[in-house]
Amino acid sequence: MSIAPETVRLYDLADELYRLAPWDWMEETDLVAVRLPGSGELVYVSIMGQGGEHRALSLYLGEDPLGKFNRVQSEGGCAEGDVMRLVLESRQLQLSFKERRDLEKADLAAIKALGRKYRGENWPCFQSYHPGRAPGPLSPEETAWLTVACDQLLVVAPQLEKDGEATLKNGSKGLEILCREQQADGAWKDVWLPFKIVPHVFPSPQCNEILAAKVAKHTDKARLECLFNILPNPVGPRYGERTYPYLMLVADADTGIVYGMDLLSVDGQSFDEMIASAPNRFLAIVDKAGVRPLSIDCASIATCELLHSPACALEISVECYEALPVLDSILDSIPM
Repeated sequence: MSIAPETVRLYDLADELYRLAPWDWMEETDLVAVRLPGSGELVYVSIMGQGGEHRALSLYLGEDPLGKFNRVQSEGGCAEGDVMRLVLESRQLQLSFKERRDLEKADLAAIKALGRKYRGENWPCFQSYHPGRAPGPLSPEETAWLTVACDQLLVVAPQLEKDGEATLKNGSKGLEILCREQQADGAWKDVWLPFKIVPHVFPSPQCNEILAAKVAKHTDKARLECLFNILPNPVGPRYGERTYPYLMLVADADTGIVYGMDLLSVDGQSFDEMIASAPNRFLAIVDKAGVRPLSIDCASIATCELLHSPACALEISVECYEALPVLDSILDSIPM
């Protein structure tokens, strides 16, 4: 099995990163911006592992995943049920260090071909994250992006440890972030760019008004509990083609009756299309049950926002709660 020189280089950088252990002095929020050569796009590097678990370098590819990162980090910015979605739905590349048993066969074959030896939790793993899909292998282009990020982090991290500086500072015109940019002569240098911490806004797609009006005419009424959660159990036979199912569950808050369960995924549709369909899938469930909602209690802020349009159309409230007795009991009974 021959290994491409680009992949060999990435394993070299992974070994160097593990030896350097920047998580000993860098926090996850110590972001470093990198301007990708060629495209000029700004991407953001984060180091994880200061707490002693999941040592990794994450490369957030653009402003949308950066916003999701900011939402996770912000106090009160999301409920417990939102965090997993924000992480798994972030477009990012990761270099993480795992145990042997957690690697895919292709990763183990590459390490064997390279003749490298690892023990414990220092086996390098490179993965690409796409919304709605389980992490998969890097494309050649993604390999190049992650190589640039690792290269530049290995330059910046020792400098931060030596000088005790932060990657974010208040400049003359507001908050600035440390960025690595390649110059015309090929050399890389530090620059400070304006930076705003903007949290992600959960989508709130519009529902079908005709369907909502139909639901509003039902005479049976009920207070509802609802969730729309990602199930972190990949579906699909092959690595790199697996998707995450999303569960929509609607139940009566007083009787515990389950009005409907629906599984959605990005198979055959885009992630944005799947999210846009959620309000109408909710309305279809309650319409089939012949129920007019009096209120909707949700298990996450993201679900609240998804159901904002149906709630407005029905002129009812939609609220988020940390615990929902009926839904929690139902989920405990479902094998996951």
